[in-house]
Amino acid sequence: MRILVTGADGFVGRHLCDYLRKQGDQVTEAVGPNSNLSGESLRVNVADAKGVLAAFRAARPEAVVNLAGFSSVAKSSADPASVFQVNTQGTLNILGAAKEIAPKAPWVEVWLSPQTMVIPGWVTPSSGPMTWTMP
Repeated sequence: MRILVTGADGFVGRHLCDYLRKQGDQVTEAVGPNSNLSGESLRVNVADAKGVLAAFRAARPEAVVNLAGFSSVAKSSADPASVFQVNTQGTLNILGAAKEIAPKAPWVEVWLSPQTMVIPGWVTPSSGPMTWTMP
């Protein structure tokens, strides 16, 4: 399966991309514009809708995992406008690109902060909302 992973340069993203490749998936890593991750990653500012759309066109994903975003409370408090642009507007841009380019792609949205936890599992329209007990 072709999977687009945004935030692939973060702690979870790096490990998830490795895991998915070991499972036989074709992974496209989307990293932030200032990432120091080398390789064939797509550099994407998720706050830029046109850039996100271009990344989706290049990746042609069959599934999407969105890990892009600020997770540090300290950094978030220091620059709330950037956090809003990346975490909120970025997610809306990713959703918009997915709707246009990959409308049937399963989607996993992961927000990591001290108040939230990772909820693993693919979500499809027929699976309904995610729950803590989903596999």
